[in-house]
Amino acid sequence: MYKHLFAVIIFYFLSNSLFAQNEFATLSLSAYNHVDNSLFDTVPVKKHRHVNPRASMYKSLILPGLGQATNRQYWKIPVLYACFAVCIYSIDFANTYYQDFKKAYIWRMDGDSNTIDKYDPLNLASNELKYTPEQLKSARDYYRRNLELSVIFTAGFYFLNVIDAYVSAHLLNFDVSDDLSIQISVPVIYNYRNQNILMNGIVLKF
Repeated sequence: MYKHLFAVIIFYFLSNSLFAQNEFATLSLSAYNHVDNSLFDTVPVKKHRHVNPRASMYKSLILPGLGQATNRQYWKIPVLYACFAVCIYSIDFANTYYQDFKKAYIWRMDGDSNTIDKYDPLNLASNELKYTPEQLKSARDYYRRNLELSVIFTAGFYFLNVIDAYVSAHLLNFDVSDDLSIQISVPVIYNYRNQNILMNGIVLKF
């Protein structure tokens, strides 16, 4: 069960990294081509879209995936909820067996012959495997530990979702879009007579 949980979480972050690299490479190439073809273009360009990292973080705190939607990284949302589905399933699975073995152990140890659990060797009507009191206690503790780990994994993944939205918003604020441009000019200084004097060299403005 936990192998699947780890696999889904690792898949989320690997896909996040791969998509981010592809997006960065595409935008960088587009920006390079734009610069190469418009070195002397002085027409104002569209301003780079700014994403508020705190807004993305708070939205992910309220609803997982909402921060990713704010960052326009919509492909992350189904992957994110698939991971949460695995986490919730693991919680439900562990809790079901924990409650089952907990109840059976309580019935076994209450000293009442009228309460016979389904794992009791005396219960011939049950097709379940038979357990001794020590085995019931061990199974109860095992599933309780799995339940606690599942809750911890789910909480950790929830906060990783918040961190992902916050960090991704910061990375998106780096202007690697095709709105980049370069302005080339010759440096000019003024003498004491307020006359222009051209200097050797080139000034590049990004």
